[in-house]
Amino acid sequence: MPVVSNFTFNTTNASSGDEPSEEILVREPDWFLAILILIIIVTVTGNTLICIVFLATKRLRTAFNYYIFNLAVVDLLVGVIAMPGFTIYNMYDGVWPYSTALCSAWMYFDWCMTFESTITLAAMGLDRYWSIISPISYRTSHTTTTTILIILATWVYMHISYVPGYIYDRVVNVYQPHDCFWDLTKNVRFAIPVAVLGYYLPLIVMIYCNFAIARVMRNRQTKTQAATVATSATLSEAEKLRNRTVQMKAARERRSLITMGLITACAVVSWAPWVFYFTVAPHYPGLLPGKLVDVGYWMCYINSTLNPYLYIGTSEDFRKACRALFCRGEEKSKSRVGPATTAVSTTKAAAISVAPETPTFEL
Repeated sequence: MPVVSNFTFNTTNASSGDEPSEEILVREPDWFLAILILIIIVTVTGNTLICIVFLATKRLRTAFNYYIFNLAVVDLLVGVIAMPGFTIYNMYDGVWPYSTALCSAWMYFDWCMTFESTITLAAMGLDRYWSIISPISYRTSHTTTTTILIILATWVYMHISYVPGYIYDRVVNVYQPHDCFWDLTKNVRFAIPVAVLGYYLPLIVMIYCNFAIARVMRNRQTKTQAATVATSATLSEAEKLRNRTVQMKAARERRSLITMGLITACAVVSWAPWVFYFTVAPHYPGLLPGKLVDVGYWMCYINSTLNPYLYIGTSEDFRKACRALFCRGEEKSKSRVGPATTAVSTTKAAAISVAPETPTFEL
């Protein structure tokens, strides 16, 4: 998502041909490039794993998990297209060594995928908020079709937020040969709408939803505990079982809140430096050194690196699916333990089946 910064001005001596002149191809140190390549590999590996597990495991294809799949696809594109493009840009110290057409294509994917990542996170927060505030409506109205339509709406919203400014920049503005960035000083009229629609609004939605959900869950927990203490002496077995079911549901909600809280915190921390720069750059383009701006860009990218590992680390369902998919031999050996294990499993299944089904929030 390059924008104007100090490092872009070293291209003034570039030739007008298709390849930059040799004297301006200043390469970064090998250790720095090795770190960037490692980040790309980790990003692609994690998001590819989420996509494979989602597609291969039927029980993971719930309505909410389509958000996670969409986010994994977007983050995978960040790792496959956006990160390598910016790595090349870093290699040559702000010189784009390829054609203008490739520059335009890379800029489209770079900006649009990072936009879609934050907007999808905001949609996930709103979905979670809906499930907590109005669980009955959520359970009856929230289907896979609804989720897919919302995901499509996030893509439309993303294009409305950025593409007008992108088209204007590519068609109207003139850049020096081998420059490949979105110059905020030339796109001041678009800078504020892009920042508000693409970054501030999604981040505000994520933060608000998490705090609102935490408040509602705390109030519910207080009321449930008070009611349980007041009536514990006179409860029947069926009522005690129902209370245990409610407590299990509350525990699942707390775990999902922790997961969304971690995802939101990572997004806010990752995006904060670059959003600050994006806000002040149109008025103070030379305020920050180019290398510091590079760090801000990579922090945004690293959010796409962290997301899949947050799902795997905090979601028992995804961990089980990973083990089942990649440890089939071990699972088969465990399945041949004997009839005693089968009897225990049957008893557990019977106990679980007694509890009535309750709407859950899958992560």
